[in-house]
Amino acid sequence: MQIIYTKHAEDMLIERMISKILIEQVIREPDSSQTDDKGLCHLFKTINDKVLRVVARRENNTYIIITMYYDRRMKK
Repeated sequence: MQIIYTKHAEDMLIERMISKILIEQVIREPDSSQTDDKGLCHLFKTINDKVLRVVARRENNTYIIITMYYDRRMKK
């Protein structure tokens, strides 16, 4: 599996102090996931009592990471 980060995603990693290792963990072992009506994958994983959401586009065996954030609306 290949993981590619958009410029926005790279910026958000720095701004939100989230590591690429953590993003890869969410992609490989999400607690749950859903696909929206635009075809984007939303992957969720609880990390230290917070829910990390990773938004990506999947193309074959490649994930293109668009953004990530701790989702305050999600229940832990």
